[in-house]
Amino acid sequence: GDEPDSIGGKAQLSGNQIIVTWNAPGIDPATTKVYRRQANDPWVPVGAPAASPDQRLEFAESAAEFTGDWAYRLGIRLDEGEGYEGEVAIQLPVDVEASLYGTLELAPARPNPSLGDVTAVFSLPDRSAAQLALVDLAGRVIESRDVGSLGAGTHRVELARGRTLPVGMYFIRLDSGGRSLCSKVAIIR
Repeated sequence: GDEPDSIGGKAQLSGNQIIVTWNAPGIDPATTKVYRRQANDPWVPVGAPAASPDQRLEFAESAAEFTGDWAYRLGIRLDEGEGYEGEVAIQLPVDVEASLYGTLELAPARPNPSLGDVTAVFSLPDRSAAQLALVDLAGRVIESRDVGSLGAGTHRVELARGRTLPVGMYFIRLDSGGRSLCSKVAIIR
C-alpha cells in the first residue's frame, strides 16, 4: 500500500469533551485506531475514529479525568504493519472533577468508546446511600457497588475490572436519594 501523506490534526476541548479531528482524505476509517498518551507514557489504543462527510476522522471522549498534557495519534494499518500519523497535543488545565464537587453528578464515561475498561467518575454530596451500577441494554446489572461510604467529593471507580465485556452498549447508573443518573458507554474491539 502507499504511505499516506502527512495527516494534519487538532485536539480541542468542547464542553467536557475532547474532540480530535484529522484531515484524512482517502483513508478508510476501518483501517485506523486512535492512540492516546500522557506526557511520555507509552501510547495506549483508546478506540476508533468516526468518518465525517468532509473527509475528516473524528474521535471524542470525556475530559472528566484529564489534567495536564495529553497527546493523540492515528494508527493506520498498512501492508507492512501499522504506521502512525497526525500526532496532536492538548493541555488541560481545566479540572472537571473539581467542578463536580459537592453535588450528585455523573461525568460522561471514558474512555468512550472503550476497548473494555469502564471508569466511572462521579461526585457525591455526602455519605448518603448511593449505588453505582454497570447495566447492559437489556437492563441486566453486570456489576453493582455501594459507594455512599466514599462520602462527599469526587470519586473514580473502575467497573468490570478483570472481566471481558461483550461488545455493545452499556450504561453506568448512579442512584442516590431517589435520583438516578446515567452515562452511556460503548465497548468495541
